[in-house]
Amino acid sequence: MTNKKLTKPEKEQVLRWLVEFNTPQKVVNLVKEAFGKEINRATVAWYQNRYKNEIAERQRQFLQNLEQIPEFHKAVRLLKLHDLLENLQEKLEFPSSNWIDLVKEYRGIIKQIAEEAGDIIERVETKMVFTDEQLLVKLQRAVGEKKASLNSQNNNL
Repeated sequence: MTNKKLTKPEKEQVLRWLVEFNTPQKVVNLVKEAFGKEINRATVAWYQNRYKNEIAERQRQFLQNLEQIPEFHKAVRLLKLHDLLENLQEKLEFPSSNWIDLVKEYRGIIKQIAEEAGDIIERVETKMVFTDEQLLVKLQRAVGEKKASLNSQNNNL
């Protein structure tokens, strides 16, 4: 590792990392990783202080640009999760060697959908008297209800 001064493009990258809300320690690590140079947190703090107005303005623009990313919006994330779920359903053939893994993945996607929708998911205890096939039917029904709810929300927009 070298302790040479940062070049102008490297300094600009440090500012970009600060704009992206990286911590000073994270910026130190990124500089070491990307440029093979060692700086300390005090140096990063100096950049933060020296360019605080520019960083603040660029952060404001950065946050505004996030809204242009489709995945920033809950409805898009839910639809993508639903697509994942449908693709997974096509893979589910009972019995198969990886069926249990697919059901676990299915459960994980259902949980993500519930979290995105703000719902609380009830944990299914392993001692409950549901076969995996019955559980899968319940999960499919829940996904259908979530999709219908999402479609009605989209129609109301």
